[in-house]
Amino acid sequence: MTDIEVAFPEPCTEAWEDMAPAGCNRHCAACEKTIHDLSVMTLQEAEALLAQPEPPCVRARIAPDGTVALVRGSGANRNGRRLVAAVSASMTLATAACQTPLGAVSPRFEISGETYSWYSSQRTRLVAADGRVRRPSLSKDARFRFSNLTPGTYTVSYTDMCGETHVGAPVTVTDEDVDVGMFRWEEECVIVGVMVRADEASRG
Repeated sequence: MTDIEVAFPEPCTEAWEDMAPAGCNRHCAACEKTIHDLSVMTLQEAEALLAQPEPPCVRARIAPDGTVALVRGSGANRNGRRLVAAVSASMTLATAACQTPLGAVSPRFEISGETYSWYSSQRTRLVAADGRVRRPSLSKDARFRFSNLTPGTYTVSYTDMCGETHVGAPVTVTDEDVDVGMFRWEEECVIVGVMVRADEASRG
């Protein structure tokens, strides 16, 4: 059984804490809708919510690897299936648009490292001192690699599912390759807004 990929195309600016409690959920006075808290639902309940004719409004706690928090160990997700937040097309296009090649140089060096999943590796970026951005070469074991670099100072950054960018400590390349080791953030992010299946979001 495969994971269920979902997207959140319409984040809400209303604060969850300001909404009126409605059982395990909240009521949003701005849109007059019930906001469902996915963290108290099983996978089966979340899937049923997705099957409703009207896209549901939800509060989703998303781990750095993209997994949406649900009730653990409950019947529908004991088989290992997960609810996973897909990287949005708009985020992918935005990072591609701002990327510029760093060019071939001599001598050439490399910055490499590892995240805890391939899912998070693909949202890792390298920023040169002059502001140029580079996307990594990836491997299936969640390692990332930035090659063909001139000596200088660089920063490795990561954009989480809420669109917030986390920047690591500067990495200085002098006369050899640099391995930054495990590069990770533990913080989860929280999204409140409309949830749809990822394939429906891609169809617009």
